[in-house]
Amino acid sequence: MILVTNTVGLSLNPGSFRLFPSVTELLFDLGLSNNVIGRTGFCIHPRTAVKLIPKIGGTKDVDLDKLIALQPTHVIVNIDENTLQTYQELSAAVDNVIVTHPKAW
Repeated sequence: MILVTNTVGLSLNPGSFRLFPSVTELLFDLGLSNNVIGRTGFCIHPRTAVKLIPKIGGTKDVDLDKLIALQPTHVIVNIDENTLQTYQELSAAVDNVIVTHPKAW
């Protein structure tokens, strides 16, 4: 799972959560670190920067109360990393839950 954010086109507004590592790192690479307000314990890169972002559990054991308390506008989850139950619970609490599914070529 990733963390949460506001997404408009390619720009992200404050309030973003990423619940899986690759997207968290990508957002930092794109200069969007100010939008990341939470992460899983597996989101460890860029190492120095993510240490400042609150952890909300792991990809399979997200602390939903902690996540919701951060008031995310968007949450990005991954079909391979996050459970359907987590997705459903997030969808009930957050307006914008974005599901990704990377494919191996």
